[in-house]
Amino acid sequence: MVCQVPKPAAERPDPAGVDPLVVGAPTHNRGLPGPGSRKEARAKGGEGEDFGVAEWLPTLPPATAARAAAFDTVTGLGFFSGSAAKRIAILLRRRGLTVVDRANFLAGDQQGPLADDELARAHQWGASLV
Repeated sequence: MVCQVPKPAAERPDPAGVDPLVVGAPTHNRGLPGPGSRKEARAKGGEGEDFGVAEWLPTLPPATAARAAAFDTVTGLGFFSGSAAKRIAILLRRRGLTVVDRANFLAGDQQGPLADDELARAHQWGASLV
């Protein structure tokens, strides 16, 4: 198992040898952020780059890692909240990775931080992957 410090997709990290590869993003407009939704988020005071997970994942060599997991942050739970993690998992599978888990973490609001107890749940989830 190789661990790396989390890196933004804008840095175009090389995940070679990382197992599991854990990829996450905030949920924008019920899905994975794209250039338009990231621009809209910045206009509302958010931070972020023009290049994100949606652009980075298709550039990965096939089967970069043996296992992968996807997560996101959402402002509500349920069918109508959507999930960036669902789309991330699809893109990981298209690159030939085995997605072993997917998780949604509730943010207190659009600017964060995570809701009560969600950070502890995220730590537990991450630990369960290794």
